[in-house]
Amino acid sequence: MKLRKNISLILAVVLSAGLVSQAAFAGLAEVGPLRPIAGFPTFIGFPQWYKDTNGTMVEMPIPPAGFFAALVPPTMIFDAPIPGNAFSAALGFGSECFYWYAAAAIKSRVKAVLTLGLEASFGAGLGADPTSPVVFQRVRLQSTGPFIPGTYTVKHPYGTFTVVQTAALQRQQKGVRYVNDIGAIPNNFTAALTGPIGPFLKATAVAPGVDPTMWLGDGVTTSTVTGSPLVPPFNKFRLEGPPGSNLDGRGNNFVETDLFTISAKSPGAISSSLTVDRLTYNAAVPEVDVFAVTDPDATVTVSNGATVLFTGTANAAGKFAAQVPYVAPLPRPLTISALAPTPAGGLPFTAKSVNQNPVDVVTITQADYSLAGGTLTIAATSSDPGATLTATGLGAVNPVGVAFPIVGPPPATVEVTSTMVGGGGGKDTALVNIVP
Repeated sequence: MKLRKNISLILAVVLSAGLVSQAAFAGLAEVGPLRPIAGFPTFIGFPQWYKDTNGTMVEMPIPPAGFFAALVPPTMIFDAPIPGNAFSAALGFGSECFYWYAAAAIKSRVKAVLTLGLEASFGAGLGADPTSPVVFQRVRLQSTGPFIPGTYTVKHPYGTFTVVQTAALQRQQKGVRYVNDIGAIPNNFTAALTGPIGPFLKATAVAPGVDPTMWLGDGVTTSTVTGSPLVPPFNKFRLEGPPGSNLDGRGNNFVETDLFTISAKSPGAISSSLTVDRLTYNAAVPEVDVFAVTDPDATVTVSNGATVLFTGTANAAGKFAAQVPYVAPLPRPLTISALAPTPAGGLPFTAKSVNQNPVDVVTITQADYSLAGGTLTIAATSSDPGATLTATGLGAVNPVGVAFPIVGPPPATVEVTSTMVGGGGGKDTALVNIVP
């Protein structure tokens, strides 16, 4: 789904020639604390949530909730992470993600789509750039069809705008278009509070199994909506044309719908982040080495069932490392848990846990191919003396070294894996050295 073409870094952008006007309501009240991502110090974070004047909050979890590849309810609206971009992968989306999204479509003699949204993105043309996050309000009209010159009026739940369509614009655009982006200033997230959107519209129906207390709309289901602040409320999308425009093909100069697709997730507690980079043990000590990445200053706990073996704190970058003693036999699995601190004015975090078996540290100490003998000698050690070491595709190896006859050229690399008592184990790879 291609949602975003380009964002200009100004408070209000109108990408349609001709007269435009926009009624505005101060419908958003508050922006939540920022949530940075460990490992990306230039990224100050996107706000955890936005709150409207009714107290309704919408959040942007990391990664976003739902599916970018296929619209399966419930889902937020966002695009896929950018391949090869580590920051995009950690964030969970590419160039854009909507805190709140509403779209209404009309299919008649003319086709028109109204999009309303509170969108997280980045500076113009920069993709997933950690230095230029923006959040802005979007009001957009896209339409195609035989529009005659004149003034067109769009009425929506938050107000009205008009667009003057000329013959030249019709030839160029094949329809009436309008875009108003408000608040797109890098690292200034309160600017998005100033637009016309708010309070947030809510769907009157969601797919079976979707909790309506957690989702304002499921991102897929089309339904009527509630929440327009106008007096009287106008929970519709209506496009009106000049006399003779015949927008519906039946002589009427207007078309309208009261059906919208809403996507927005209401926050409860926010899950802490946790990635276990390494969990290895040394049977001779005995101890387990733990390396993990979590939220800044998170409390990290290492447990064997109900027994807590170690408790520590991640640093300001979210990095954590610890050496945890244990009493044999090796506890498997271990539970690594992280709980981020609640920021001032922020939502509480819930702990995230990972159950994982520690593995031994395998080290290849020799991988020499003899030109004279046509043999590949491999030696390796394990941090567990009881482990069985095997060179992949060749056979068992030991710390002294085992010579394997090789027919033809030797492999460029070798891999040695460990089989521990109870299964599993570590592994190592090494480049093959050619010796006389």
